[in-house]
Amino acid sequence: MLTSESKPQSGIACASCLHPPPRQSWCTAAVIAGLLFSQAALAAPPTLSCNSNASILNTGYNGSNGVLPDGSPDAHWEVSDMQPPSGVIQPPPASINWGPAYVGNLVPSAWAASPFGNANWISREGASVNKQSPNGDWYYRYQFYLDPAVSPSSFALSMKFNSDNSVSEVYVNGVAQSGQTTGLPQPGGYYGTGYASAQAASTTLNHNWQTGLNTLVVQIQSGADYEGFMAQMAANAVCDSKPQVNVSKTTPATSLVAGGTITYTIVVSNVGTAAASSVVVSDPLPTGISSATWSCTATGGAVCAASGSGAINDTIASLPAGAKATYTLQALVSGSHPPTITNTASVTPAGTAVCAPSGSAPPCTSSASVPPPPPQVSFTKTANVASAPPGGTVRYTLTLRNTGEVAANGTVVSDPLPAGVASMSWTCSAGGASCPAANGSGALSQTIASLPTGGTLTYTVTATLSASAVVGSTITNTASAAPPTGGTCAPGGSPGPCMTSVGTTVSGSVQASDDGGVVPAGVSSTAVPNVLTNDANVGSSNPSISTMTLTQLSTSNPGIVLNTGTGAVTVSASVPPGSYTLDYRVCDRSPTPICATATVRITVTGAGGSGGSGGGVPGIPTLGEWGFILLSGLLLGFGMRARRQSGL
Repeated sequence: MLTSESKPQSGIACASCLHPPPRQSWCTAAVIAGLLFSQAALAAPPTLSCNSNASILNTGYNGSNGVLPDGSPDAHWEVSDMQPPSGVIQPPPASINWGPAYVGNLVPSAWAASPFGNANWISREGASVNKQSPNGDWYYRYQFYLDPAVSPSSFALSMKFNSDNSVSEVYVNGVAQSGQTTGLPQPGGYYGTGYASAQAASTTLNHNWQTGLNTLVVQIQSGADYEGFMAQMAANAVCDSKPQVNVSKTTPATSLVAGGTITYTIVVSNVGTAAASSVVVSDPLPTGISSATWSCTATGGAVCAASGSGAINDTIASLPAGAKATYTLQALVSGSHPPTITNTASVTPAGTAVCAPSGSAPPCTSSASVPPPPPQVSFTKTANVASAPPGGTVRYTLTLRNTGEVAANGTVVSDPLPAGVASMSWTCSAGGASCPAANGSGALSQTIASLPTGGTLTYTVTATLSASAVVGSTITNTASAAPPTGGTCAPGGSPGPCMTSVGTTVSGSVQASDDGGVVPAGVSSTAVPNVLTNDANVGSSNPSISTMTLTQLSTSNPGIVLNTGTGAVTVSASVPPGSYTLDYRVCDRSPTPICATATVRITVTGAGGSGGSGGGVPGIPTLGEWGFILLSGLLLGFGMRARRQSGL
């Protein structure tokens, strides 16, 4: 299983192939693979003696210390048809079908490569149309003859197994080995990570062999989407009586970080059939490591120091066949370190012991290198305004900064003209770096030749919006910075290119015109029903109050007020006759408003219609208070006289 977590399925995965899904189903692929099964011829079982090359048991081995081409059948390993994922650990059923196992690493990004370069992955799906598989159990089989001159009790196979997902059991002539050796089973079941180098199962198979035909069977538990298996001989002979010491040093660290910790795993194992003695383990601290602590655990009868600090310098008094000592080293990276730190461990056993798998004389060594981190840059883009009218300008600021620990030379900055922008021009300034050019016009595309750690480049880009830009639309300007190969973006460490965008709203052009009105004194009235009636927004007269905002700036009389919700200018009854003004501001509702101001001039006339400073309109005589009383008396006298004449 890889790529996605899957749960074991009950029943047979290919119960029906009558209605396959639109993509190539596993059932159909299995049929195709079955046809290929019948066309691939398996080589006759080899005969092994003490002089045999142990690599002949490797999966994918081509017989001359290399590997077979991808897609070709393994010469000796076979694979069964898929068994339903019951979770039961048991030898293969007698009715199982065997066929060729095809060579090829189906998931090279995750499946580990052979540590010695002379093995490769095999799987049933290696030659099928659809290389994916369902949940299930698979059995891999290898058959060989043991030379009668070899004592079965002295015969041992020191092997490493990788699998997708786990090796649940190994059977020698039908007998399970997990209770008789170390390293089995490989943990994880249908969801394990047995495909990883660090999860390889290392074991020595030295039980239940027999003179004549021998059958080695490996049971694999695998969840969808892939299944596969790789076997690698760790010793250079099948019955070498000399101790064979193997050392491996690994680390999951992929880059150096000043002040960070690197975890190393050093495994010392005896893959031969005889015990090694006085095994000296040495791991000096390389330049760039300021301090370290370590611990050790041992299996198979070996004894190592439980823990220590600084460099490892330990002696394993006895390392029996199949035994293993695992050291875990926690190393602190110094503030000033070389670009790459290489840490080498060495193991020197006493006596006739040799190094596996090469067979060379000690010391046996293994190194792990941690390179510097990839280039890392941060890239941001801002705008001086959030909106601009058609034909207006926006000034963008692009800031590129090397936030990593190594130079980011070769970073490419790009800022193409987006739709809605008629033209652009730009300038560049640098701090601790170098601008390729001081200025330019049109789309921005620059390769930064020098961008050291901490260096900064700032581009100021002035963009002119198109005169036909649609009011209310958004112009999105996206710029990118592509660091050198393998470079990442800060923050977050995502792979480049680093993208940044700014949206600009196309706003209207606001115009405001003066207004005027005449109202009588003594009554509350409306001088101007709506000041927006003669205002404009991008050439559209009488814009709606829902698209504009109004603000009263000043008034020459507190009784004269602008209603900002309707646009009406009202005059209260308390305002005396005279001439007055009110100033207001109108703005559009864009994020960065465009505004204009205007003045409303109001004349309040006197009661009865006379104006002027006395409250009247020139040319029309007015009555004073006494005149009004006299006129009322005359009218009353005329009325009474008329009544007497009528006899009433």
